[in-house]
Amino acid sequence: MRELLAPLMRDADVRLYLRIEVKGGGAVDPADLVYPIIFSPDFDRGPYQDAEPKRPSTVAELSSELFLVDVPPMRLVPFLQMLLTTDFAYLESRASLSQQEAESIARKVVDLVGADARWWSNVEYPKWAWEYGDFSGDFGANPLTGHTYDCAMVGVGDSVAVAFLAYSDD
Repeated sequence: MRELLAPLMRDADVRLYLRIEVKGGGAVDPADLVYPIIFSPDFDRGPYQDAEPKRPSTVAELSSELFLVDVPPMRLVPFLQMLLTTDFAYLESRASLSQQEAESIARKVVDLVGADARWWSNVEYPKWAWEYGDFSGDFGANPLTGHTYDCAMVGVGDSVAVAFLAYSDD
């Protein structure tokens, strides 16, 4: 998994809107994967750090903002593809990856995390969005950073866990 995602984690353009954390799987708390991303010294938590309601600042607070995403694993591929390529503020392309490259990476990530993996997010889409892979409509979110939009997607399998945090400002 680290090898697959390494180019994205090093790409300066990608790091302007997407952060990734990879660890061993098992009994990993999804918030434990998101915390080091948000509180990394090189991560700008965003212009609205002191906004109300207060953003999470501990692992326990982060954990309360993430909920289980109950969809079949392959339904996650279009969502991960969107995370890898889309500016949330304007819903337009924002990546050095093509849609095909992003889809290939997303499929490999879902396969590596495993069919029995559990996935969490701070963003909730309606059932139809997951059915059709269309994430351009309404969604609910529990903000994790001070950026206008942020979206965490965390997958924990038996042997590998991965966290994505995409963020954008308008």
